[in-house]
Amino acid sequence: MESDIIQHCKKVVLEENKLTFDQAKRLYDISDSELKVLARAANEITRKFNGLKVDVEELNNIKKNGCSEDCVFCA
Repeated sequence: MESDIIQHCKKVVLEENKLTFDQAKRLYDISDSELKVLARAANEITRKFNGLKVDVEELNNIKKNGCSEDCVFCA
């Protein structure tokens, strides 16, 4: 069952271990009906490692290469 693999992978990550390629691939291929379960698991992992803080970023003038971040998101 897909929700079982989500819960297993969540446990692995919460124990500060890494997922295998195959585990990550199974999460990537999760069906649309299980996306809410996957999102809840991801949120729980995020909250454990980052707490309740939220980083708000502001995009500087991208056309003039004014952004100091190196995230390559905009590119």
